[in-house]
Amino acid sequence: GKDSRKDMVDITINNKSVSNKHAILEVGRSGEDHFITDLGSLNGTRVGHSINSKKNRRIKRMIKTQLSDGVYITFGNETAEFRIPSLNTTLQQKKALERAPPSPTQPLDRTQSFVEMEECQEAVTQS
Repeated sequence: GKDSRKDMVDITINNKSVSNKHAILEVGRSGEDHFITDLGSLNGTRVGHSINSKKNRRIKRMIKTQLSDGVYITFGNETAEFRIPSLNTTLQQKKALERAPPSPTQPLDRTQSFVEMEECQEAVTQS
């Protein structure tokens, strides 16, 4: 069965615009299982696709908001890009395969590379 337990980690952002208990960031095990909840912070939390936080929407307090790979999250006036490690590792592997031809001593496992490409395409189309 699916293990839905999440490990808890405190992240400290040393900035006066960020509240002591600003938000909860939930990083799940699947590509769609990532959420952020603003805990009623004074300066709010913004989520969107622009590095300019003013263009991104301020999320409602105490409402779970789903996150996708590559979105920007702004806590007060501190902005960070949210990246999903497993997805980005797969994309980097795909790009490396496209750049470098296989070594004659190490044949390319084409089955594995196609599976990885399909997973990348599914992840990109879902967001």
